[in-house]
Amino acid sequence: DPLRERNPWDTRPAVDWDATLAFRVALWDQGLGLLSGCAELGRKVGPGSRVVGCDDNAQCQHPHPKLTSIRCDIAGFGRQMAATLLDWLETDPHPAPATRTPVTLIKRASSP
Repeated sequence: DPLRERNPWDTRPAVDWDATLAFRVALWDQGLGLLSGCAELGRKVGPGSRVVGCDDNAQCQHPHPKLTSIRCDIAGFGRQMAATLLDWLETDPHPAPATRTPVTLIKRASSP
């Protein structure tokens, strides 16, 4: 449970980041794969069925129809986490047990 109270010096991470990132990549691949599969079967994606990917990158704009995607500000998240860590090390305020960062839905033709 990544939200549970834990010792920050514990060597085991609360989140299995390898599995988390692999899941994220799998979701992204499935969005593009689903678009490809629908095209091969001659099924239209759009008003009757919608597909949304999980990472907004340049490849989302190449398939037809273009893939609607969720955009995460990964660089902003990194800056926020670095600032939180430095503040914790310098002034010792205990960070919040959870931090949520906003995401943006980038609407394209796969999900009008």
